Amino acid sequence: MRRLAAIAALCLAPLLVRADGWIETLDIPLMPGLVVNADSETVFETAEGRVVVVRAAGPVAREAVESYYASALPGLGWNAGPGGGLLRDGERMELEIRGQGGETAVTFRLAPR
Repeated sequence: MRRLAAIAALCLAPLLVRADGWIETLDIPLMPGLVVNADSETVFETAEGRVVVVRAAGPVAREAVESYYASALPGLGWNAGPGGGLLRDGERMELEIRGQGGETAVTFRLAPR
């Protein structure tokens, strides 16, 4: 019974990243070279809005990740907010980008404003 429940949960769970490299829960692109850690996704729905955390990593330069998202996100309605972070509609997104030894890790955090 447990095995059946686990299989059903996996089959019915929404895809975190589409084949075209789109992070569904954040509605943003995933930079080529980065891979989302499927176990890292956290999603909460609250009365004020949703809270989402997604982590990705890959063999790309930190500067390349910063440049990619600096150019990709404004076209999707994300604008620089006061004190850092990005704002769109009623949400705020922060990207924590850490690079070391040719590997870069990105944590995307989305929360209501």
